[in-house]
Amino acid sequence: MTHHRLVPFVILLMIALSGATRPPIQALAPAVLSTGQWFEPNRGQSDPRFAFLARDSSYQMFLGHGEIAYSLKQPQAQADGQSMFVNVHMQMMGADTNVAVVGENQLDGVSNYLNEKGSFTDIPHYK
Repeated sequence: MTHHRLVPFVILLMIALSGATRPPIQALAPAVLSTGQWFEPNRGQSDPRFAFLARDSSYQMFLGHGEIAYSLKQPQAQADGQSMFVNVHMQMMGADTNVAVVGENQLDGVSNYLNEKGSFTDIPHYK
């Protein structure tokens, strides 16, 4: 997803989630699928506040109970060559934080991670 397409994407997500009666993973699926992306459950490979995450080369998105966070990569790098990111964290006012966030429509393929937190394998992908 290119950066000029991220702003409408974020706005669409905010609108969809603000009045959504469905769990966030279901409310977001049409917008994310249009980019060819998938969601995966957080099995310890990321911040434990979030139940699901999605990512590509230009962003990371984290879905929690009544909250969503983005880390958007900036097109220019710092002087030392390191990537720069803008982080956005939104909490949904009045959201039911007891709603189960579950994946539906499992896709073929899995993710595997080896990072400072450990080894995480066979993490399924969902629409």
